[in-house]
Amino acid sequence: ETIERISKSNTKKNFIGARYKSTAYVKKEFLQEIADRGGYEDKSLIKKSLENIADFMKRLLVRRFEIV
Repeated sequence: ETIERISKSNTKKNFIGARYKSTAYVKKEFLQEIADRGGYEDKSLIKKSLENIADFMKRLLVRRFEIV
């Protein structure tokens, strides 16, 4: 139930994870430069990595609520 409340299907209030998806707010022309500085060969890899971290943090948040 908790994961449904913060999931993307809910239009008004949902877990965005903006802190963990920082490259979503970078202009496309600068994304390759950021990937190069971070040691990533592919800029899509860095975006996917950050999306995975955001999903992981969402699940940790839900587990924390369910334990209490």
